[in-house]
Amino acid sequence: MQPESVGFVGTVGGVGTTWSVLELGGVLAREGQDVLVLDLDFATQGLGRHVDGTVPVDATELLADPSTELADAVHEWPTDGEGRFEVVPALAPFVQIAAAKSEAAGERVAERIETGTERADWVLLDVPPVVSNQAIGAATAADRVVAVMPPSERGVDALQRERGRLADVGTAFDSVLAVGDGEPPADATASLPARPDGAPAHRPATLESSGRFVRAARTAAATLFDLDVDTSSGDSPIGRLGTLGEKLRN
Repeated sequence: MQPESVGFVGTVGGVGTTWSVLELGGVLAREGQDVLVLDLDFATQGLGRHVDGTVPVDATELLADPSTELADAVHEWPTDGEGRFEVVPALAPFVQIAAAKSEAAGERVAERIETGTERADWVLLDVPPVVSNQAIGAATAADRVVAVMPPSERGVDALQRERGRLADVGTAFDSVLAVGDGEPPADATASLPARPDGAPAHRPATLESSGRFVRAARTAAATLFDLDVDTSSGDSPIGRLGTLGEKLRN
């Protein structure tokens, strides 16, 4: 199995795309996988709120300036497992954001994804609705594309709109993740409940917790990433995940 990139496209604002990406990444990293999360939602810059210290080089600079090295923008979170969990936040002023949303910058997304797969088993992309160049670049370059929607009529309507946008750029969703409490709609391939009260404020719960939410995250990971995941407990999730990182590092 080769490294893969997965774009998570938020169908509406505030649906929880950033946390969904982080929690699913935590499932992978906790079991020995090297994970890289790239924030392409420049409007919310949600990932930047969960990184300690300064961010001298961010995701917008990676797209705006081709001479910028990916390694300079990476921030690592400690994990209990053998896998690395690295994130590249977006945290920049408006002028730099504008440069990162140009057509040339959007085309550069594919190059950054390719570089990311050289250092990680999984490159996960936090992608806004597909109305910007960087979102189009992610949706057309990622190996898999997942729609993230709320389990509501509003979410179903937004999903259909995003499906149309992806069709316009010659691609389609591979799966659909419903996020939030409520009955997942028929379109949903997988689901995640709302993050529980008491979950870590600035770290994925899947990195250090167990219980219903973590089991749900592991179940979602099994479906979205085509993995053999043990969801019977909150402590030892993945079967064949554990061998992938070793194979790629050896």
